[in-house]
Parts: sequence; C-alpha cells; structure tokens
Amino acid sequence: MNRNSNIRAALKPGQLQIQVFNAGNFRAGAILQRFTDEWMETEEGEHTGSILIDLSHCDRIDSTFAGVLTYTSLRLKKQGHALIVTNVSPCVMATLNELGIQSLFRLSHESIDESAKWQDIEEKDTGDISKQKVMLDAHNILGTVCKQNQARFKDVIEALQADLPEKELS
Repeated sequence: MNRNSNIRAALKPGQLQIQVFNAGNFRAGAILQRFTDEWMETEEGEHTGSILIDLSHCDRIDSTFAGVLTYTSLRLKKQGHALIVTNVSPCVMATLNELGIQSLFRLSHESIDESAKWQDIEEKDTGDISKQKVMLDAHNILGTVCKQNQARFKDVIEALQADLPEKELS
C-alpha cells in the first residue's frame, strides 16, 4: 500500500470492497466521497450492487467521515443497494451511536477478499474549497437524518457556509 493513501478498493462480483486505514477523517472522507461518487456514475458501478467498507484498520472516525458514510448509504439505498460497514471498532461504533446513524448501514463482521486486486485510492488535488464543501454536505446530512445533530453541528455548518464562496453552496 502506498504510504500517501489510506484507502484502497477492489471489485468482487456484485460488490465493491473498500478498506480504510488509520483515521477516517475529513481528508479520508473527501477521498471516499469522490471515489464512490465517480464509481456509482460508471456503468460498472450502477450494476455492482453493494459497497462494503472494512474498518478493521481504522481506529476512529470524525463527523465528516461519518457524514460521507451516511451520504453514500442513502445514495445506495435509492439504487436498491446497501452500504455494508464491517469490522467496526468499539470507538467507531460509539461515534456512529452518538451521531444516531448506526441503523443506516448494515453492520457486519464480513471479511474482505484479501486475494482481490487492490488499488490504492489516491487523493486528487481538488483544493480546499472542495474539502470544505464535502465537510459542509457531510454535516448537513448528519443533521437531516438525526435532529440532535442539527444543534450539535450548527456552528460548524455556519462557519463552513461563511467560508465558502456563494457558487459552492448550491
């Protein structure tokens, strides 16, 4: 695995598998969202089915990463597919519970296919504005799915909105 990447992906029949290493933070969230958005737009992505995200090597997640998981899960559900989150540590589970989003994913202990052809998912330089937009969207969706998160992230959302140019807010 490339030291500059903390996300890798492999295609298994009927399932895209993604493995996250280290912290699931805003940077990893931006990479994950860009990759899954691009993947779901491809013909292969439309017909793949579920996405499995293995967190066995991810020791913690932040609210942006949790919001990206939520966004991805809801998008997959619209297509009739599921987001499977596997090998969740107690710390990550506590974050999912605290944010009230644990029921949005299929939680499992399913193993990934280590023999698959894994590809490192590199961060594309999309600039600070795109990362801020991912952070804003992630916190907005957390507030949409759990009313307690609206108050929890009110100041974060307002600060991100204030920092983004008007054209990026749509």
